[in-house]
Amino acid sequence: MEHTTKILLFEKPKSSSATALTRRIKKLGESYDLVHKPRDLETRLKERSYYLLIWLDQTPGNALTELMAHIQYDYPTLFMVHFFNHTDWTQFRADLELNTNWLNHPEDVDLLLNNALHLARRQNEQSELSSMLLHDLRSPTQSILGYLELLEQEIFGPVNQGQRQILENTLSLGDTVIELMEELSQVFQFEKRKFALMKAAVQAKQLADEALKTLWVLADQKNIKLSTQIAGNLPKIYVDSSAIQRVLINLLSNAIKYTPENGLVRLQAQVMASSSKQTMLEFSIIDSGPGIPSEHLSDIFDKYYRLHRSASGQKGIGLGLYISRLLVEAHGGRIGVYNNREGGSTFYFTLPLADRK
Repeated sequence: MEHTTKILLFEKPKSSSATALTRRIKKLGESYDLVHKPRDLETRLKERSYYLLIWLDQTPGNALTELMAHIQYDYPTLFMVHFFNHTDWTQFRADLELNTNWLNHPEDVDLLLNNALHLARRQNEQSELSSMLLHDLRSPTQSILGYLELLEQEIFGPVNQGQRQILENTLSLGDTVIELMEELSQVFQFEKRKFALMKAAVQAKQLADEALKTLWVLADQKNIKLSTQIAGNLPKIYVDSSAIQRVLINLLSNAIKYTPENGLVRLQAQVMASSSKQTMLEFSIIDSGPGIPSEHLSDIFDKYYRLHRSASGQKGIGLGLYISRLLVEAHGGRIGVYNNREGGSTFYFTLPLADRK
């Protein structure tokens, strides 16, 4: 059953500012959870579903700003309110002094809470509505494509060459629409953390070989060589096979798309220690394409990256990299990209090893 508390308060230790706020929350008939440590905050967000996060009585600084950005990055549908005296880093600013004025003006607190709750609910409802609309649109769109296929197959009579070309183009565009609906649906699902990973210990080479089987035709059309450098004796990784195959297919298909004809795409894997001293397996996809402008490297896994690129000649809205990031991070890994010495791009992601015990 989904946790019903929708408000999460984050207050620094040894602070009593939450007392006044929690009293007002209870008066409004709302329930809340209260945490004091960043580690507990991240754990609670992973375990439960909230739509409003209130940062209370925190001193703005580099560490806190980084934590805020991390939370907003991982939970884009979570509405946040910051009770700070002075900061420019806010999604919704509250200019309230956390001193005696706080206790002397409860009506201001009530007004702020009501507005914040209203906006948070609206944001949550809009996300849910968008998800439902995508689900409802998929069925009639597939029916329309089915009728067009009947016309193309001349079930109801002959069509001339011009009509056939129009039908083929329309069906192709229809397939693209279905793919975009599927991607958007999965984005809503992943952002709401409404998905389960069916993890098991698997060989990295096995996942790579299965992903490559689905892409060799795409590579062959451009005479691109797919090179695999993955040893069969690497330790197993503990992952959801279908999810990681999707990540591999997304990254490999992108590499093939941007690599010119007669080029080379390499897939590698190696064991390495992460920054947290945990041993991980790292996949690398190395292409011989044009590379990525340095100013875009930090944004390429963002949900709106494609929309920000005015000169892009590629179709679609570019959600594949964003979905890949969500899937990798759901496994406890990280994903990134850099321009390699050959002039192309190298995408990499890490995954946890299976317990050798």
